[in-house]
Amino acid sequence: MVYTKENIKDWVEKQLLDSGLELYVVDVVCRAANRTQFLDVYVDSDEGATVSRIAEFSRFLLNAIELDSDVSLVLGGDLRLEVSTPGEKRSLILPRQYLKNVGRKIGLKIKNEDGGVRVLKGHLMQFQDPFKEVMIKNEEGMTESILFDEIMEARVEFEVTKFQK
Repeated sequence: MVYTKENIKDWVEKQLLDSGLELYVVDVVCRAANRTQFLDVYVDSDEGATVSRIAEFSRFLLNAIELDSDVSLVLGGDLRLEVSTPGEKRSLILPRQYLKNVGRKIGLKIKNEDGGVRVLKGHLMQFQDPFKEVMIKNEEGMTESILFDEIMEARVEFEVTKFQK
């Protein structure tokens, strides 16, 4: 197979499957700066990705890159590989990320019928996977149902609580 930066995600997903680790690929970003290629791989797990699993996959992936000359050619000689969880600044992309975050506060940007954008914040109450429907209890306490395809961006909103003695 001829690899390009666009289809390298498929290759990374295959490597993850081959590794046998209980993780899934959220996103893969290939970018270049000066003469260095960066491969940022974002993984997660339904139970929560551990540092040891992520480190193990990082080593597995680096070894696979070195063994696959086609992939090495696309990524170039000076490669920086970073494998991590998406973190709080990255958007929710996959349906299973929504399932994992039920009960948490999220912020959504939603497409309106008129082509505009509506911002909605609230607690993710439910995600119905077969229907791709998100149920949110908004800040006014009302429950809203949003179709997955209408969501332009979704982020988990981390709430800071005061520690009480």
